[in-house]
Amino acid sequence: MAIIVGENSYITVAEADAILVDYFDTESWDTQTTLNKEKALKMATRNIDTLSLRGKKYLLDQELEFPRNYTIFDEDGEIEAKVKIATAVESLKILDNRSNETMSDIAELGITGRSIEGTAVSYSEKIIMIEEGQVSPMHFHWNKMEDIINRGGGNIIFTLYNTYDSGELLDTDVEITQDGHKYFVKAGEDVLLKPGESMTLHPYSYHGFIIEPGTGTGLIGEVSMLNNDATDNRFLEPIGRFPEIEEDEPAYRLLCTEYPRLIKIIL
Repeated sequence: MAIIVGENSYITVAEADAILVDYFDTESWDTQTTLNKEKALKMATRNIDTLSLRGKKYLLDQELEFPRNYTIFDEDGEIEAKVKIATAVESLKILDNRSNETMSDIAELGITGRSIEGTAVSYSEKIIMIEEGQVSPMHFHWNKMEDIINRGGGNIIFTLYNTYDSGELLDTDVEITQDGHKYFVKAGEDVLLKPGESMTLHPYSYHGFIIEPGTGTGLIGEVSMLNNDATDNRFLEPIGRFPEIEEDEPAYRLLCTEYPRLIKIIL
């Protein structure tokens, strides 16, 4: 399939040629046929779109991950130059077998994590056990992307909405990735996650969940980008991050929020 900008590539071969003319050591690009250059550009675009990116798509129905809701358009409404440069440089590195090297052009796009040969550079993992009747309140993250895995036990019922910075619930369709399959669900629609299944939750995606009644205690795994509890959690209804504690004896184990106060006391 030929290159279609906005559908399978961020730039044309001619645009990539113009960008790479100012780069050193581009023989692996210069000696390729137009067809191979197109293949490299499409592969580079896919590589960029699989990265952990800040924000969300500018339009829900756009094919590619860029533009994002924070990126800047040029006067013609085209994708900003940094994305085009990153695509050209990634294409060069693919042809030169250097696609796992650090790329400053891509790093400037707001990427918060990168996969190297299938291993995430920046991630955290935790296990959550939830009983029937317990509820995870509706919330979203501005930056964190997470994979939720039903490790066993009860079925998990998710309710999902899109949102903006203001935190309001939107009635637009929500894009999710379930076991590698991307599709859309209606706002507020229940999504069932059975044992062994997983789902990717993107930034600006409100989510709450419960265990389906009658299916037993659930064991949930979360593999996600590193998260700052103090700045990256937005609950639909105001709620304390941790319960109030009656400090009637010295702490045996500190909560993560208590360490800064302890450090101040020590210093």
